[in-house]
Formats: sequence, C-alpha cells, structure tokens
Amino acid sequence: MDTTNKMNNLLNETNQCNNQTSRRGFLTGSILACVGTGLLANSSLAAGALPESSGNAGIWYFEDFGAAGDFYLENGAVNPNPTDDTAAIIAALEALPEGTRIYGKPNACYWFGELSLNASHIVLSKNVHIDWQGAGLKCRMQYSSESNSTALFEFLDCSGSFLNYIFEDVSYEAEGTSRGVIPLFIKNVNKHTNNYNIGPFHVISGQSLLTCHSSNPENARACDISFIGSCTGDNVYYGVNLGYNGDRFSGSYSVNKVRRLAFLYGVDTVRIVAHAQMCLPSSGNIMLSGGHNPDVAAKLNNIAIKASIGELNGPIRFYRGSGTSGKFENVDLDINIDQVGPNLERDEALIVLDDSSGSIPAEGMTVDQLNVAISNKGEGRVPIKQLARSDNMGVINIQDVPYFNAEQFLPDFIIQNGRNSFTKGFVGDVSTELTALRLSHMLLKNTPAIIRAYVTVAVSEGADFYGQNTAIAKYALHGFMTSNHFFNIQSLKLIEVSVTGTKTPAITIAAQNKDISANTESTESTDSSEQPKSDKTQDYVGTLVCGAIGYESNNRGSMQVTLELL
Repeated sequence: MDTTNKMNNLLNETNQCNNQTSRRGFLTGSILACVGTGLLANSSLAAGALPESSGNAGIWYFEDFGAAGDFYLENGAVNPNPTDDTAAIIAALEALPEGTRIYGKPNACYWFGELSLNASHIVLSKNVHIDWQGAGLKCRMQYSSESNSTALFEFLDCSGSFLNYIFEDVSYEAEGTSRGVIPLFIKNVNKHTNNYNIGPFHVISGQSLLTCHSSNPENARACDISFIGSCTGDNVYYGVNLGYNGDRFSGSYSVNKVRRLAFLYGVDTVRIVAHAQMCLPSSGNIMLSGGHNPDVAAKLNNIAIKASIGELNGPIRFYRGSGTSGKFENVDLDINIDQVGPNLERDEALIVLDDSSGSIPAEGMTVDQLNVAISNKGEGRVPIKQLARSDNMGVINIQDVPYFNAEQFLPDFIIQNGRNSFTKGFVGDVSTELTALRLSHMLLKNTPAIIRAYVTVAVSEGADFYGQNTAIAKYALHGFMTSNHFFNIQSLKLIEVSVTGTKTPAITIAAQNKDISANTESTESTDSSEQPKSDKTQDYVGTLVCGAIGYESNNRGSMQVTLELL
C-alpha cells in the first residue's frame, strides 16, 4: 500500500477529527500585545478605532487596517522589499471587539519580518476568530543552537480559531540544530480556557504544527482543541507538542519530515492520527512523558495515537524526566512502520520505557493499561525494552525490583499484522530463568482450541537483547488447548536458526500447566488434600515456557520470546 493510500485510510477512520463544526462560546480576555517589538505603539491606528470595512458591513479584513500582504509580486516573484505587516495586524486585532471574526485575503502573503529569539511576536489575550482564507504567513529569525520557544502567534489565556493558512519560517532547516518558529502557540498562565479550532493549514517549515504549554497546570490549562480539515507539514521539528496543556486534543495530520511526530507530557485525553514520511534521527520520534517539572504532580492519561511512519529513526519513547512522577495510564498506540532507518541500530528497541537519570531512582515509573500494536516492525528488531525502575506497572505486570533483576519482565503487548502476536522477555540469568507466555490469557475463551503458531526465541549472554553470543531460533508449533485451559504441544518443528558468537545454547520449549516457580511452598510436611488450591497454580495453567541450556550463570543475560498465532 503506498503512502497516499495509507494516509487516506487513516483519514477515513478519523473523519470525526477532521470535520468538526466551528465552536462558539469562547472565554473573554482583556488585552493584546506585541512582545519585544514595540510595534503596537508605532501603529498608525489608535487602539479601539475601526476603519471603514472594504467588504460588507461588519466584515473586516487585515487590509482594512493597513496590511499589504505583498510578500509576492503580481507576477509570482518574491518581493525584494516586502511590507512588514506586523503593526497593521496587531492594530486590527487590538481594535476589533471581543469575539470578532476577521479575514485575510486569499491571494495575499503576509510578511512578519525577523522575530526575536524565545519570544512570541504577536500575543492575543482576548477571543478572536481569524480566517486567513488560504493566505501565506512568512517570517524568519536568527538561529542559535539553544532551544527556543519563538512563536509567530500566541493565544495567552484565551480561546479562538486560527483557520486556512500556509505558514513558513523561511530560515528553518529541517536537518539543522534549531527548532524553528512556532506558527501557533497556546499558552496558559492564569486561567483555564476551552474550545479552539485550528486548520485547515499547511506548514512549509517551522518548529511545530501546534505547541501548547502551561506554566501553571494546576490552575490554568487549555482544552477541547481540534484540528479541522487537511492539516499538513513539509519540514517541522514537532508534529504537535503538548506540555501540561492541550487536554482533550483531537486531530489528524500528515508531515513529510519531522523529528518528533508527537511530544506529549502531563496531558489528559488526547486522540491523534498521524502520518510521517520520514522521521529524522532523534532520541524519540514519538515522545510520551509523565512530566518534566518535579514540582508538578502530573501524568499522561487516556492517550490514543494511531500513526503510520515511512522511516523510523528514533524509538517510541516513554520517558520519565529526572525527579518527576512518570505516571502513564490508559495509553493505546497503534503504529505502522514501513522501515527502520540507520539511526536505530539492530539491537535498539523500537519502544523504550526509560528514565533520564542514568541510574535507578528511589521511586519510579507507574504504568497501567499500556496497549501497543506494531506492524512491519523489522526483522530481528527488539520490539520493546524497559530501562527504568517500575514501582507499579499495572496490567503489564513489571515487578517492583531493581534494574536487571531476572524477575523484571518486559510487558506483554500485541503486534497486529494480520495475526495476533505476543512478546515477553527478561533481563537476568538466562542459565536458570524461564520465560512464560500464558496462552490461557491470550485466547480468552473457554472452548477447546487448536493452536497453530510461530515461536521465536532470542537468547543472549548480554543484557541488550541480540548482544554477544546470541542465538535466535524460530519454530512452527501445533498444539491444543482444552476447555479448562490445559495446553498440550502436539508438534514442534525448528524452521530457522541463527547464532552469533562462540556459544550455541540448546533452547527448550515446553507446555506447562502447573506452578513453575521454585520453593514457593512451605517445606513442612502437610496433607495436600486439606490444602486449598494455590492461586499460583491457576496462573500457570495453559502456559508456554522457554529456557536455554549452555550459558554460564550470568545476571546480565537476556531472553525474549515472541509467539505469533496463525
């Protein structure tokens, strides 16, 4: 399926994100200002004064306030001396009453000159509805390697609409060190706001499609933000960047080149459908964080991302900032990856749960209800790796134990590519520990079932999955599950094997229908007929267990088992 068809399919699934009607009832504000330029004071139109409308009565255009929109000449060439329209546009937005609708001209392209680093060029603090009618918005800035939050337009503690525009930061380089100019920044400092409509739009180059941030997330957040219509970008650093702000965001978008297709931290109830043709090298092409500020009690909750990625060059990363809570609840990822790029080495995982501290913190990540689906994940790739201490992993059942302990299992998750696939593994002593996949939990039915599956076992003396002295074996399995979940293997055939290093371990696979943990019962003599059935015994009914023989005792080995039901 080509990229166009993929994106069309994604868009068809999310018409509700793309065809929403404009919302009204915006909150009121007070002032509008231009930060760091003084252009408002230099405007030729006094605040509150309204010129005669060039259109129908009560319909205003930026040209009515002196905007030229002349970045391009009539012959289509770039104007060597375009008018800086900043002052005229500020004057228009300041003069118009609360809640007014104002328009750009369809054939115009507005120039905003050179922007200051780490400042918003035009800051709105009252409700406004801007429809650019397909006009262009262009600016530039002098870049440095430092992170910047420069924005062209900022909604500060107010709601609004920003529709039908084409934005370009003419100085942005997609593969450079700077993050570029933000076309639209929603910022909350003093109060909650809601109801935003954004789009259709196209960002030729810039920092993001949308950035939202709150410096006071307990008392000031924006919510109910919708992308409407076609929302696309060519070269951007972020797709959407939602930091402690942007609850109940809903939208779909497509970008050509991007470093972080989505960057979310400390937000609630986000629905994203996205496509990226090329994800550039990054520490995380999708970044999901519980929060960055240790003073803010925040978590990532109720997140659903469906993404199609042409080339992945950074992992999908669940990230806990140093000293922060790192809480994730009800996260659903459905990711299609066409190919994995050269920035991700063969032994690097596609999905990583990690911590920024470089060591095991006193308290750790909390994850509950994490569901991941990946297709076309790449041959021999490690699907998921957990690198941070985990105090509570909820349904994915990672134990509260130190890093590299053999009991710290990786989470089960589903890979959907025409079949159901389950993966589980651990880091620890592969000479003694086993990996167990409970088929009774995977089938979820109480009727007899024939099981046909591929079982792939990767075992290594190194902790990096596919590290030193690694053996990978793939088997065809045929088995039977009874109605009370007892599992029997009827045939097991080795179909592929590869070995790196000098050691060739023997891999063992068996059906297990009883407790496989050692020394879990009391050593005292008891009458078993008087003892209740152990809960642990029930946990291991219908289990496939895998082990390896031939490695020395080593607490830094690794094993991973993938079972694909046919």
